[in-house]
Amino acid sequence: MIKYPVNLKLQLCSPAAKHWWSCNSQLKFKDGILVYEWLDTVPPKLLVMVPKSMKQEVLVNCHNTKVAGHFGQQKTYNKLKSKFMWHGMRQDALIHVRTCEVCNINKKPNRKAKGALGQFHAGSPMERIHIDILGPLRESTKGNKCILVVIDQFTKWVEFYALPNQNAQTVATTLTDNFISRFGCPSMIHSDQGKNLDGNLFRELCSLLEIPKNKNHGISSLLQRSGGKIQQNHHSMHSLFFKRETKRLGSKFTAC
Repeated sequence: MIKYPVNLKLQLCSPAAKHWWSCNSQLKFKDGILVYEWLDTVPPKLLVMVPKSMKQEVLVNCHNTKVAGHFGQQKTYNKLKSKFMWHGMRQDALIHVRTCEVCNINKKPNRKAKGALGQFHAGSPMERIHIDILGPLRESTKGNKCILVVIDQFTKWVEFYALPNQNAQTVATTLTDNFISRFGCPSMIHSDQGKNLDGNLFRELCSLLEIPKNKNHGISSLLQRSGGKIQQNHHSMHSLFFKRETKRLGSKFTAC
């Protein structure tokens, strides 16, 4: 049974106590744990009420761990509010992310504003894929230093392949053996303007797949900022890997 303060004592309580008093009908015990019934979802969601002594532990688990990935303020808060509840949780999450040492070390400087860019559209799977190279990273125990990122424009399906180098032959062979052999040949491949992903890669692919250059299989060089979908994944993966390795400088990367 939950004991609530009477009205006279409530006036002397903290803002948090007054807040929970105003919505006390949504507080209940489930399996001996105090939970908050979130009514904005169907069915209502039960969120664990976190005591003050455990707030820091929850914040660390939702932001600082390898699985959490040191994501930004809004993503960290979204992760928190999907399972937990306490008074002032949003502000606590913003402060925790803003003062995170690893995030501040890897934080990029403010960029100049750019004009709105158009979008490329695809009407079916494998009509258009985007490729890019993530790296160089710290060498892994298997000798890999880069990651090939491939995303299908229509389905948004993303795949990552570890590479020992960025040579056109290595990229083309990996793309053919691991992606094209499973999903088929795409109608078009987009990349940035790197030499290893431009003319050389196109010639290697044509050679490996025995595709004449005059067929409807082409590669188009784009400015890096125009490949929006792959750049979102590229940025997330880059941030994840480098933040994960910040506290292990000098050690070898072992993820791939």
